[in-house]
Amino acid sequence: PVMPTVLSAEGFLNVPRSQAPAPGAELKSRTVLTTGGSDRVALQMRGGAVVRVDAGTRLRLISPSSIDLDSGAIYVDSGPGGKAAPPMEIRTRLGIVRDVGTQFQVRVGQGGIQVSVRQGIARLEREGASHDATAGIELSLKDDGALTSRTIPSTGGEWDWILGLSPSFPLEGSPLAEYLAWVGRETGLRIEFQDPTVEDEAPRVILHGSIEGLRPEETLAAVLPTCGMAHTIDGDTLTIRRDSQE
Repeated sequence: PVMPTVLSAEGFLNVPRSQAPAPGAELKSRTVLTTGGSDRVALQMRGGAVVRVDAGTRLRLISPSSIDLDSGAIYVDSGPGGKAAPPMEIRTRLGIVRDVGTQFQVRVGQGGIQVSVRQGIARLEREGASHDATAGIELSLKDDGALTSRTIPSTGGEWDWILGLSPSFPLEGSPLAEYLAWVGRETGLRIEFQDPTVEDEAPRVILHGSIEGLRPEETLAAVLPTCGMAHTIDGDTLTIRRDSQE
């Protein structure tokens, strides 16, 4: 089967160049991918999902929509509206996590696994039973079978590592509204507008330039002032306002 393509990679400084994942490279079925303490990689799955692999992870690519996760963590984004088809399946020693159209993280450690959902739903299946985690919920399954859940934020903390692997947004010629939607999806921040007129203008404001090489949250200070806007972040809310210095 046609397997994933490497989108981007960071780290791999202690790996021979010929063995480091290179953007554009197609990985083969049954490939074992191992990342070191400072290595991360993003994969474009053929079904449409994007999988980001954290440092200290070991996994095996089973099919275009199935991954065996031995240790470490991966983040799955099936796209707006859950466009990945077929849905992703993450196999672990304690059960299978299925994508129900979402953004979620699966982390496998010595004591068990955690399934953290940012948007949508992820389903954990084990021994004939299934457990759904919705946005803002983390399921923890211990090796002894104990299952617990807790509420988690949609930004910061355990999500920070994925931002360095965010796909770059094509800024040139794009509307401000589309750019802000991308920032919100990548960071987990909820977008609000201080003034309704600013929200009305956002689809008509056309942006120019490039934000290549910047993390999503770093682009705000570079982009918004060019169109007379400013921002504040309070918790999980990103508020867009007119720049008072304009």
